[in-house]
Amino acid sequence: MLVIELNKENFEKEVNNSQMPVLIDFWASWCGPCKMMSPVIDEIANETQETLKVCKVNVDDELELARKFNIMSIPTFVAIKEGKVIGTTVGVQTKQQIRSRLVNILPPANVVRGIRLPRKKFQWTSGKPVAILHSAKAFPK
Repeated sequence: MLVIELNKENFEKEVNNSQMPVLIDFWASWCGPCKMMSPVIDEIANETQETLKVCKVNVDDELELARKFNIMSIPTFVAIKEGKVIGTTVGVQTKQQIRSRLVNILPPANVVRGIRLPRKKFQWTSGKPVAILHSAKAFPK
């Protein structure tokens, strides 16, 4: 399985103890935009399986995890590296928009399945003001 379903029992192992960066998709079964994003997230998981762990959290089933990350709207995507939140973004986005935001948390060579990605500053926005969590020290040079 390329996309891991997170719950409070496996969160520590799959996210905090992960050797790879993690992308978490907070979603719900009744959410139309979440349903639109599901195939996009699956594609990203397939394309980055050697360099990025992709996980999903159903906010209806895992209220505790949703509260831990202050999820107010869905879909919300949270990027984590070395157990620390690197960035968040909310709303429907294209695969390329999400991939471009992941560039600086992927391994230093910045090569994903033979595709060299451009280096640029890590930014998370959704067209509206969104809290941006940024730590330049956390990014590989």
